[in-house]
Amino acid sequence: MKWTLVVPGALVPAALAPQLASAVRAPQLVQWLARARPGPETSTGEHNAGAPHWSWLARAFGLDDDPPVTAPYAWQASGEPDPRSQACWIALCDPVHMAIARDHLVVTDFGDDPLEADEAQSLFTLANEVVCDAASPAAATAGGGATAGLRFARRGGQWFLLSDQGLQIETHALDAVLGQSVHERMPTGPDARRWRILANEIQMLWHASSVNQAREDRNARPANALWIHGAGRWRALRPGNVTQLRVEPDSTDDAVLRGWMHAAAQHAGSALPREAALAAGDTVSLCREVFAAFAHQAWDSWLARLGALEHRIDQDIAAARERGLERLELVLCGARQARTVVLPLQAPWWRWPRSAPRAPAPLLQRWLGEAPTANSAEEGRA
Repeated sequence: MKWTLVVPGALVPAALAPQLASAVRAPQLVQWLARARPGPETSTGEHNAGAPHWSWLARAFGLDDDPPVTAPYAWQASGEPDPRSQACWIALCDPVHMAIARDHLVVTDFGDDPLEADEAQSLFTLANEVVCDAASPAAATAGGGATAGLRFARRGGQWFLLSDQGLQIETHALDAVLGQSVHERMPTGPDARRWRILANEIQMLWHASSVNQAREDRNARPANALWIHGAGRWRALRPGNVTQLRVEPDSTDDAVLRGWMHAAAQHAGSALPREAALAAGDTVSLCREVFAAFAHQAWDSWLARLGALEHRIDQDIAAARERGLERLELVLCGARQARTVVLPLQAPWWRWPRSAPRAPAPLLQRWLGEAPTANSAEEGRA
């Protein structure tokens, strides 16, 4: 039995690894890594660059898409079962803020001032007006088909685009673009222009909306774009590399994971306390403690958040050891790579280091530095 913690944002760019490794103040983390052994390493494709944690999780659930299909599973997990929509093409469409940088646009979230429920509803209504208005420029595009058969829907607080026919479009996961330039990450494919026209018309309505005017008046980031991603159709899944897949209570709010769990005919574990989940079998959880800082390249914040990650792992190691689990695996993810680090939980006590190594920087650089790639400079992470 084992417990796997997938940690997005844990691998830092190769160029920054020496400097950041020297600044880490997490002695317990250093001690664990001093007795760790390497496991498998995987990398993600171009369209999921920035979010290899989703590729790793998808493979664990038996998906081989890259980037993985997430939207139809999130739809099913965000409300009551909806068998009629299982044949639909579904995409996630997240309201975001696009900020103007020196020479490009950057995708960001709303920081400490997320959209309120009434703000989201007002913007959602405007977006649906575009797809429902037969006289709109978007509806008149491409032989009258730019909005044909499309509809927006909200479920469980998330935004979706549904269609029976679907769009032929390739997208990047939202996690992969947060904090990044959109220039190389815009949707591509035969229907990309169709989506772009629709999205542009929505942007114009939102720009003039009272919602965004009020947000700007209080110095909050306006919602000025929709980011489409994770599109596809639902299909039943078979678990891949892990015998039993469960998510902890603090991970079951992620609709994608719950949707994959349901599609794989596994119990999502939303009613299980952490102790019960540990006792039931192999556990996979998603730990986002450092991801926001990583995505926005806020390295001082990333260093500070390592303490929270260290505390989280420390608690879980203690609970896992009490239940006799054999090992804990950390899947450390960066811009393109996912590196498995195996921590044996039942090693003889005389093999445990009594203290952290005197020179931890080389050790941390080895485990937390992402191997350089030809695209490292273009990824925006370094």
